[in-house]
Amino acid sequence: MENLLIQPTDRTPFVSLDATTGQFEIAGSSIPEDCLVFYEKIFSWLDEYVTMPAAQTTIDLKMDYFNTSSSKSLYMILKRLEKVKDLGRGVQANWHYSLKDTDMFETGNDFMNLVNIPFKLIQY
Repeated sequence: MENLLIQPTDRTPFVSLDATTGQFEIAGSSIPEDCLVFYEKIFSWLDEYVTMPAAQTTIDLKMDYFNTSSSKSLYMILKRLEKVKDLGRGVQANWHYSLKDTDMFETGNDFMNLVNIPFKLIQY
């Protein structure tokens, strides 16, 4: 399985999904014109990854800003990682937020309460 690497734009985040190491990162802003078009390749990649995941999967979410449709897409990514956990593999989600950004802290807390995977809120 090939890794997925998407370089950021002014409207889309940096995405790095490494199938071998199980290290994932999504960082930056997410306000794409068509959210489903942007995230569909990530969903497809994850659907394949779930069939043969690494022993440990860690996702670092380092979002500066995202719109409502991107929020739903991030939730859908985390729900796919629940499937990895259900297979008995290790999963860890890390939500990084700025001390000054209470909205991102609250959003991370909301995600933590919506998914059934280990979830850390990491302040920087």
